[in-house]
This record gives sequence, C-alpha cells and structure tokens, in this order.
Amino acid sequence: MIDDRLTEELASRIMRWRVTPDRYIKSGRSWVPRWHFKPLVIWLVRLNSREGTDHYKITCDKGTFSVVTRVNRVW
Repeated sequence: MIDDRLTEELASRIMRWRVTPDRYIKSGRSWVPRWHFKPLVIWLVRLNSREGTDHYKITCDKGTFSVVTRVNRVW
C-alpha cells in the first residue's frame, strides 16, 4: 500500500501527472496505465542487485517517505 501511495505522490508532485483510479494522465492528454508505471519496483530491483544489500524498509510518516536498507547485515 505504501508503494502505491509513494508512486502516486511521485506521479502527481514530481511529474505533474493527474492521478485517476486506473491510470496516470500525462501532459498532452496521453496516459500510462497504473500497472505499467512501477518506478519503485525498478529501483528496488537495482538496489537489491547490489552486493551486500539484502533487505529494505519503506515507511511513511505524515506524508514523508523514508527508505532504509540493510547492507552487509548493518541497517
């Protein structure tokens, strides 16, 4: 659930896309289906492919998102 909310915030605040229940409306009235826009999945796959990275936590507190990763068994 946090992943979806973070993706919505990224799309609306940073990319200035309009968020709808099943898609993101981009400028110029083109759109991207929600299932296709998964920036966190791409980022986490890249992060986890790094040597020594084996776990992560994503948290949200009052609209502020944080990501903590464990590298070589150290948080």
